[in-house]
Amino acid sequence: MNKKVIIGSLLCIAGFNSIFGLNTGLAFDFFSKSTVDEPLTSVSFVRGGDMQGSTHDMSVKAIDNTSAMVCFEDANWHNEAIVVQEYIVPASVLEDVKTIFNDNKLLRCEKAPKSKFMVLDAATSSYYFNFGKRTIRFYSYQELPDGSNQALREISKCVRAACEKGQRLPGLVLEKNKDGYMPLRTAVVKGQVAIKVVGYRNNYLQISIGNGTDEDKTVALKAKLVNLNAPENIVANDLTDETLQVSGHYNYDYSWKLPNRLEAGKYGLSLGAYNTEFEIR
Repeated sequence: MNKKVIIGSLLCIAGFNSIFGLNTGLAFDFFSKSTVDEPLTSVSFVRGGDMQGSTHDMSVKAIDNTSAMVCFEDANWHNEAIVVQEYIVPASVLEDVKTIFNDNKLLRCEKAPKSKFMVLDAATSSYYFNFGKRTIRFYSYQELPDGSNQALREISKCVRAACEKGQRLPGLVLEKNKDGYMPLRTAVVKGQVAIKVVGYRNNYLQISIGNGTDEDKTVALKAKLVNLNAPENIVANDLTDETLQVSGHYNYDYSWKLPNRLEAGKYGLSLGAYNTEFEIR
């Protein structure tokens, strides 16, 4: 087929789209691929940005050929401790999500235009699909094709159904206060230097270091973790000589990667000269 014939064919397609009002963009989109063949290795739905400072995230990541990790992170207010729920589920959930993705041609969302109207201080959602080395991302403030939002809800429902049949992992216990609110993520106590565990995710302890004094304080990051049911057995030990300078009336978040997953139980944590307790259940 010569060049004149090819160009003529594309012009005919463009004219057909124009006459019948088809919203297919350039004529070349007629030949564009609408599905992805590569294996889906991880998915993330991230929602936040409203006036309350809430966050509601869902992620799925392959561990190996047979299993995957699902993580939900939820908080309703600014500076509120994030409730983390983690599950081990069959890796086939990623195949199920990929099927929904391709059946509904969600690949089209990547190039969807931004909406002409945006609501300030309203929550927005971000969607990430990792196919091997390729990441497909799009956002709720785009004008997504018809049926896309329904497909995204179907993916969320699919993941939650897998969790119901999967294994829930023990997590950090966070107790609501007397007013029904979750505890704050900060450890600042007036006149004191204090630490507290505010999160546990993907085998990382999330530690809040708060300086409630008027002076800068140096905190040693040498850490020790013990099971309070058997305090003679050290669960984890970090003999680092590193220190952290914490300004007065300031809170610092520090993450400690543990060598092994924590089992259910009560634990004592020391970080330099400071101590706290927490429960995994």
